[in-house]
Amino acid sequence: MTYVGKDIAYQLWKFGLLGKDFHYRKWPNVPEGADGLGHHEAGANDPEGAAFGEAASSVYNVIDARQAYLQKVVAAGLRALGHAGAAERSIHLSYEIVALTPRCAAEMGYELTSEEAKKPYVEVSGRKGFEGESRRLAGQAGGRDARGSAAAACGDEGGGTEIDGA
Repeated sequence: MTYVGKDIAYQLWKFGLLGKDFHYRKWPNVPEGADGLGHHEAGANDPEGAAFGEAASSVYNVIDARQAYLQKVVAAGLRALGHAGAAERSIHLSYEIVALTPRCAAEMGYELTSEEAKKPYVEVSGRKGFEGESRRLAGQAGGRDARGSAAAACGDEGGGTEIDGA
């Protein structure tokens, strides 16, 4: 199955349209008050386990802007399967990336792998542990706000990736 095929199945599941569900059981020795519900591969749902959510009326997928076309394919898949309403209620909330030249990233204190150091740019992501302060970047850019060019902040003259507002 392809990546998009899995996304279509997952979207159907979110809307309660898949006709199948995962199997759940309670984790042993869960602290008091914790839900402790987990997925397992075989067997029926644990009768002691809680129901796992309800069908969504709308789904908001917060995904990188580079996935916009694939999100349209997922919606088209839902329509092709007769779920036009679900397709309309599948919302792609996209986010852009922030990218720095390897030199700029190193100057800002990011530790790069040898592979990253060879790339034309390095994606800066909190999920990868890359986080920066807009004030620090603005200070390096000569007092301009964080929407100034990352290239200017690091003294790279050959262009660069714009930092989208703080």
